[in-house]
Amino acid sequence: MWTFEHTETTAASVRQLWGRWSTPLAWGEWDHGLREVTSIGPFDVGTRGTVRRVTGPRTTFVLTRVDELEGFTLMSPLPLGTLTLDHQVTPGTEPLRFTHRVIITGALASLFGRILGNRLARELPESMRRLAALAESA
Repeated sequence: MWTFEHTETTAASVRQLWGRWSTPLAWGEWDHGLREVTSIGPFDVGTRGTVRRVTGPRTTFVLTRVDELEGFTLMSPLPLGTLTLDHQVTPGTEPLRFTHRVIITGALASLFGRILGNRLARELPESMRRLAALAESA
């Protein structure tokens, strides 16, 4: 298993942050590593979509957890494994604290950690700062 997480703070309210999180078609506004996102259905457990990063192939995802105003999790298949992206608010914090966690599991987790995980780890802090700024301006 390969994991990485980063926590940021924002002056935005949890509703403002949730508005950005729960709009997959706009994820590219704060995650500049994304070229295209599609979503088929409401922002709820079981909804599927696709993500295409600036570098790399198009991949599918499914929302596996959606706790309104608290967090969500999505999973994408990898060859012989899974990429899990978990997003969570720390309740009762001011300024609001939120965490994004990347988890890669499976037989090739260490390989995908070096290829995909390390790139996500480099990009994640800046993406989260952009997310915080966009949420604050909402």
